[in-house]
Amino acid sequence: MPRLLSALGALSLFLSILLGAVGAHAVPEATHEQLIRPAVHYHQLMSVILLFVPLMNHTGFLGRRPLLISWAVLALGMLLFTGSLYIRGFLAPDFLPMIAPIGGTCMMLGCIILGLSLLLHPRSSQRE
Repeated sequence: MPRLLSALGALSLFLSILLGAVGAHAVPEATHEQLIRPAVHYHQLMSVILLFVPLMNHTGFLGRRPLLISWAVLALGMLLFTGSLYIRGFLAPDFLPMIAPIGGTCMMLGCIILGLSLLLHPRSSQRE
Protein backbone atom coordinates (compact mmCIF):
# COMPACT_ATOMS: atom_id res chain seq x y z
CA MET A 1 0.00 0.00 0.00
CA PRO A 2 2.75 2.56 0.76
CA ARG A 3 4.17 2.11 -2.75
CA LEU A 4 0.79 2.80 -4.30
CA LEU A 5 0.35 5.93 -2.17
CA SER A 6 3.81 7.19 -3.11
CA ALA A 7 3.08 6.49 -6.78
CA LEU A 8 -0.15 8.50 -6.50
CA GLY A 9 1.88 11.34 -4.97
CA ALA A 10 4.27 11.23 -7.92
CA LEU A 11 1.36 11.23 -10.37
CA SER A 12 -0.14 14.19 -8.56
CA LEU A 13 3.18 16.02 -8.87
CA PHE A 14 3.17 15.37 -12.62
CA LEU A 15 -0.39 16.70 -12.85
CA SER A 16 0.57 19.86 -10.95
CA ILE A 17 3.35 20.58 -13.43
CA LEU A 18 1.05 19.92 -16.37
CA LEU A 19 -1.74 22.16 -15.01
CA GLY A 20 0.78 24.88 -14.20
CA ALA A 21 2.10 24.83 -17.76
CA VAL A 22 -1.39 24.92 -19.24
CA GLY A 23 -2.43 27.67 -16.84
CA ALA A 24 0.57 29.79 -17.76
CA HIS A 25 -0.55 29.88 -21.39
CA ALA A 26 -4.31 29.30 -21.42
CA VAL A 27 -5.74 31.81 -18.96
CA PRO A 28 -5.47 35.58 -18.60
CA GLU A 29 -2.58 36.82 -16.47
CA ALA A 30 -4.82 38.12 -13.67
CA THR A 31 -6.60 34.76 -13.37
CA HIS A 32 -3.27 32.96 -13.44
CA GLU A 33 -1.86 35.07 -10.62
CA GLN A 34 -4.99 34.97 -8.51
CA LEU A 35 -6.07 31.32 -8.91
CA ILE A 36 -3.78 29.09 -10.95
CA ARG A 37 -0.44 30.05 -9.38
CA PRO A 38 -1.61 29.44 -5.78
CA ALA A 39 -3.27 26.18 -6.87
CA VAL A 40 -0.05 24.95 -8.49
CA HIS A 41 2.02 26.04 -5.48
CA TYR A 42 -0.09 24.11 -2.97
CA HIS A 43 -0.61 21.22 -5.38
CA GLN A 44 3.14 20.74 -5.74
CA LEU A 45 3.80 21.12 -2.03
CA MET A 46 1.12 18.62 -1.08
CA SER A 47 2.18 16.21 -3.85
CA VAL A 48 5.71 16.06 -2.45
CA ILE A 49 4.27 15.43 1.01
CA LEU A 50 2.00 12.70 -0.38
CA LEU A 51 5.00 11.20 -2.17
CA PHE A 52 7.17 10.97 0.96
CA VAL A 53 4.71 10.32 3.82
CA PRO A 54 4.34 6.62 2.89
CA LEU A 55 8.11 6.18 3.16
CA MET A 56 7.81 6.86 6.89
CA ASN A 57 6.11 3.48 7.21
CA HIS A 58 9.18 1.72 5.81
CA THR A 59 11.52 3.48 8.23
CA GLY A 60 9.42 2.63 11.29
CA PHE A 61 8.57 6.26 12.00
CA LEU A 62 4.87 5.86 11.23
CA GLY A 63 2.43 2.97 11.59
CA ARG A 64 0.15 1.81 8.82
CA ARG A 65 -3.14 3.18 10.20
CA PRO A 66 -1.81 6.70 10.98
CA LEU A 67 -0.16 6.69 7.56
CA LEU A 68 -3.42 5.91 5.77
CA ILE A 69 -5.46 8.40 7.80
CA SER A 70 -3.02 11.30 7.45
CA TRP A 71 -2.41 10.57 3.75
CA ALA A 72 -6.14 10.42 3.02
CA VAL A 73 -6.94 13.65 4.86
CA LEU A 74 -4.01 15.44 3.18
CA ALA A 75 -5.04 14.14 -0.25
CA LEU A 76 -8.67 15.14 0.29
CA GLY A 77 -7.59 18.61 1.37
CA MET A 78 -5.35 19.00 -1.65
CA LEU A 79 -8.10 17.83 -3.98
CA LEU A 80 -10.70 20.20 -2.53
CA PHE A 81 -8.40 23.21 -2.20
CA THR A 82 -6.48 23.06 -5.45
CA GLY A 83 -9.36 21.51 -7.38
CA SER A 84 -11.67 24.39 -6.57
CA LEU A 85 -9.01 26.92 -7.58
CA TYR A 86 -8.29 25.07 -10.84
CA ILE A 87 -11.99 24.86 -11.70
CA ARG A 88 -12.53 28.53 -10.95
CA GLY A 89 -9.40 29.49 -12.92
CA PHE A 90 -9.92 27.34 -16.00
CA LEU A 91 -13.70 27.19 -16.26
CA ALA A 92 -14.78 30.33 -14.34
CA PRO A 93 -18.13 28.94 -13.17
CA ASP A 94 -20.48 31.23 -11.30
CA PHE A 95 -22.18 28.39 -9.46
CA LEU A 96 -19.17 26.84 -7.69
CA PRO A 97 -19.26 27.45 -3.95
CA MET A 98 -16.04 28.33 -2.21
CA ILE A 99 -14.79 24.92 -1.15
CA ALA A 100 -11.13 25.98 -0.95
CA PRO A 101 -11.45 26.83 2.78
CA ILE A 102 -12.73 23.31 3.48
CA GLY A 103 -9.76 21.91 1.57
CA GLY A 104 -7.35 24.16 3.43
CA THR A 105 -8.81 23.02 6.73
CA CYS A 106 -8.36 19.38 5.68
CA MET A 107 -4.73 20.05 4.75
CA MET A 108 -4.09 21.61 8.17
CA LEU A 109 -5.89 18.74 9.91
CA GLY A 110 -3.83 16.21 7.92
CA CYS A 111 -0.63 17.93 9.05
CA ILE A 112 -1.79 17.83 12.67
CA ILE A 113 -2.68 14.13 12.39
CA LEU A 114 0.69 13.40 10.80
CA GLY A 115 2.60 15.37 13.43
CA LEU A 116 0.78 13.80 16.36
CA SER A 117 1.18 10.34 14.83
CA LEU A 118 4.91 10.88 14.52
CA LEU A 119 5.13 12.07 18.12
CA LEU A 120 2.98 9.32 19.60
CA HIS A 121 4.02 6.33 17.48
CA PRO A 122 6.89 4.45 19.09
CA ARG A 123 9.66 4.01 16.56
CA SER A 124 10.45 0.41 15.87
CA SER A 125 12.33 -1.53 13.30
CA GLN A 126 9.18 -3.55 12.69
CA ARG A 127 6.71 -2.48 10.02
CA GLU A 128 3.02 -2.69 10.84
